[in-house]
Amino acid sequence: MVVVGTLNNNSRIADYVDQDSDSEGSISDFLDSITVGDEIVKKKSGDIRVVSGNINGFQLAKGKGKQTLQEVTNLEIDHIGFSEINSDTTSFEVNDLIHSAIKKSFKTSAFKASSTSLRAKAFYKPGGTMSLVHNDLVGRVVDRGGDDMGRWTFIRYAGKNDKFLTIVTVYQVCEKPTNEHGVAAFHQQTNILVSRKEKNHSPRHHFRKDLLSTLRAFKQQGDSVVLSGDFNEDVTDPDSPLHPLFTDPRLGFVDVIGDRFPEAVELKTYTRGSTRLDFMLVTRDLVASVTRCGYLPFQSHFRSDHCFVYIDLDVKHCLGSKTHELSPPAFRDFCSKDISAVKTYIKQKHKFLTDHNVFRRVDRLAAADVHNHALAEKLDKLIVQGSLLAGKKCRKRRRSWWSIPLHQALEKKCLLQTMITGFTTGNIKNFNKIVRSLPNWL
Repeated sequence: MVVVGTLNNNSRIADYVDQDSDSEGSISDFLDSITVGDEIVKKKSGDIRVVSGNINGFQLAKGKGKQTLQEVTNLEIDHIGFSEINSDTTSFEVNDLIHSAIKKSFKTSAFKASSTSLRAKAFYKPGGTMSLVHNDLVGRVVDRGGDDMGRWTFIRYAGKNDKFLTIVTVYQVCEKPTNEHGVAAFHQQTNILVSRKEKNHSPRHHFRKDLLSTLRAFKQQGDSVVLSGDFNEDVTDPDSPLHPLFTDPRLGFVDVIGDRFPEAVELKTYTRGSTRLDFMLVTRDLVASVTRCGYLPFQSHFRSDHCFVYIDLDVKHCLGSKTHELSPPAFRDFCSKDISAVKTYIKQKHKFLTDHNVFRRVDRLAAADVHNHALAEKLDKLIVQGSLLAGKKCRKRRRSWWSIPLHQALEKKCLLQTMITGFTTGNIKNFNKIVRSLPNWL
């Protein structure tokens, strides 16, 4: 199934432009607005939604990063992987910016960002990846990590009966950099390989070798794996050095989107490319868990010159049990990162337990030769009571209000910026006609 111009009940470019126009350089031509695979709709209860794509820079200072995080909520995404975040994650200031933006956007979240170990002169540093999870799925996180050259990040989730799901996001540098010398991810990785005195200085050679080794380690410990990102090559090509992803019995990855939708095989996922460079692969044991999957249209939800890709997984099938709902922060007495509140909680709870002689009675219970069930239950109730009373003594913090008009204004700004970029680069030739077709708010 191919769905053309589907942008799923959100105010997007397709809502503002006459898509029946056949004129050269129409907005439909510019966006190549086509969904290949299943339309991304409201997520089914019991599914987890995984999305991945090349974000062309996680630009928090310019508002792009915040807009991207808002779109994560709009699309009901649980886990998202970003390739080419172009941020120096070795910098405290950069990590703090990213952490603050994520914390303001989601009630519960966890992330891992990775770039090369080389320090940049500014926040901007080409390359890198980031994996982000939010909502109830955070409660399943048992591990997260990244490569020391920013080539991939991963988050590992625990299920029932020793089931584990690891989601990996990768970014492989291009075959050749635009410039012979510079600070591109290609140059950074080459410099690191030279400093390590590697005989082969090819970043792509080491990416393939190290990635396959890392994935085999995940599989050896029994994990189901989702592998996604910008590979900068068609990994399904039998001549690709990454084709062992499918042929190596120790890995056994499946191109589930390509298998279900043959038209995806011919899809170009980069505006200036001619083939698929972006993939989301799953190990064979996960194929039956995939309920929906597909490629999103260019620029439909995320500002990028790459297509984003998604899959929905039946969480009970792939992890053995449903994901339990986490208690919203609004119903918690205090935040554990609030130092003042933590001190108050500990002080008040310790006072309550001391006043009720709980510590001495616990020692007496532990030293008894015969188990005293009645005393154990009474102490348990006292400890819970002390926790509740101490929590009430802590000052609650109110989250700032989310502004719908502000969000809409940001979307309009992004639309205009995208169209201006297309005009200046020559991708939109009939710019004036497109502008006249837009509504009065412009």
